[in-house]
Amino acid sequence: MKRSLVAVGVTAAALAYDPLALAADPKRVAALLLAMVLGGFVLAQGSASKPTGAWPGPLALFAAFSAVSAISLTWGSSGGIGDLAIWVGALAVGAACLQLPRSERVRAVHESSAAIGALTAVIAVVQALLGARGAHLHAGHGSSAWAGLLIAVTFLPTLELARRVWSAGGFRRWVSLIALLLHPVGLALTSSRVAIAASLVALVWYATSRLRRARAPVALTLFGVLAMACAACAAAPDTLTRAERAWQGRVWIWSVSCDAALGQLVSGVGLGKFAESFLDTQGQRLANRDLDVASRAFVNATTAHSDWLQSLVESGPLALLLLAASIGL
Repeated sequence: MKRSLVAVGVTAAALAYDPLALAADPKRVAALLLAMVLGGFVLAQGSASKPTGAWPGPLALFAAFSAVSAISLTWGSSGGIGDLAIWVGALAVGAACLQLPRSERVRAVHESSAAIGALTAVIAVVQALLGARGAHLHAGHGSSAWAGLLIAVTFLPTLELARRVWSAGGFRRWVSLIALLLHPVGLALTSSRVAIAASLVALVWYATSRLRRARAPVALTLFGVLAMACAACAAAPDTLTRAERAWQGRVWIWSVSCDAALGQLVSGVGLGKFAESFLDTQGQRLANRDLDVASRAFVNATTAHSDWLQSLVESGPLALLLLAASIGL
């Protein structure tokens, strides 16, 4: 199996878009199709191709998290099937990629990240040129916030790719730099406060740890920090005026989610039932308040805006521990 197949497949799945469907649905279908294609390649190669090693700890732990969540689906709702489908697809892709040497897997992550982030930014630029603003700058990801978060996730792998190919020169060097430059442009357009803040924090970590060990060109990191700062400044007017209200909304959602989790602490409410549980718990909180106060506090939260809290509410503490361990390792 070739690295390019993985990188192109992951990029296509992440960017899949159908204007007549919910934003995540085409990506779920594409991820499952990619998993089947890669699985077919592994089966076709048969015994001639051996995995390069046992399942690494994070992948095995995430498989356990997915299994616990799948069990909670039995008392959850059908809405959780979509989340489970994309987790299964990701696990299948990860397992198939064990056929590749570790260095090739790392390159596939770097190359697909650069392509996904850069192309998302390009789509956002095109939408902006066509007059889209605010939530309409979704770049095919459902909302500008999700587009910004995706760009933030792919930024550091793109920076690492640019660092690695910098000394090689040639065409790849400039392609990686263009992809890197497009990331802060996309962040500025989507104006995602969380994405910009997360990117700046990640860059500080990268500059103080990764580059010190690798002795990479400091100028490349300074460029990234400067670009991210420019993105933050471009989004600053809207960000600063709405930040306090957004933070208060998040705190309310998190506090209600904690109450919902305590109500079913052992087993969780079931995969896909977060929104229902949140509304029930919020209703109990607001029941004794004045109608005007309650109407202003009411939030129709379909997610917890925190994977940690949502996994705790839906699938219980065991799922939360497995998810934290899979990411922490």
